[in-house]
Amino acid sequence: MLIFCLICSVTVTAYASEIEQQTVISYTKIDEPIQEEPAESEPPVIEEQPNVPLYEISIPSEMSLNNGSTLPIYLLQNNLAEGQTLYVYIDGTKSYAGDGLLHLRGANTQEDAKVLINRYDTDGSYMAVTQLPCPTVAVFQSGSIRPIKYGTISFTVIDEDNLAPDTYTGNLYFTFSITNS
Repeated sequence: MLIFCLICSVTVTAYASEIEQQTVISYTKIDEPIQEEPAESEPPVIEEQPNVPLYEISIPSEMSLNNGSTLPIYLLQNNLAEGQTLYVYIDGTKSYAGDGLLHLRGANTQEDAKVLINRYDTDGSYMAVTQLPCPTVAVFQSGSIRPIKYGTISFTVIDEDNLAPDTYTGNLYFTFSITNS
């Protein structure tokens, strides 16, 4: 049984969904309240604006490769402004071993299961991204919860037939950035 844990490397607010057993990553950007010039005799009035997350992204906190080898990445909420683009990357520095592969450590044997990662584009094409230092795995723009580019990653255990029976676990780290165009 191969278990694969996904841990985010950024500080975010997480919400758990009992039905889907996933961690939702949320980024909150608070606009500065608009202040009007107060009348001479009145104290200034500052209206509070509710905290609205800029986006909420769905990346499971745990994944078992025994239950499938693909991981879709999508938004649960998209409040990106027009012209903003959200990029989701794998942090290869934290995720990969020295050989550029994802290693899952055996619980009993202390043996490693080596894993290749592929990135699928929205047109169905794919490429291996395991040895890239910081590959983009999803790109989102305002107005849609579906990625405009990429959005699914898959995992393949190398030389699975020669691995000893064990439970192998490892971590995959993600980073996020927003750009304005």
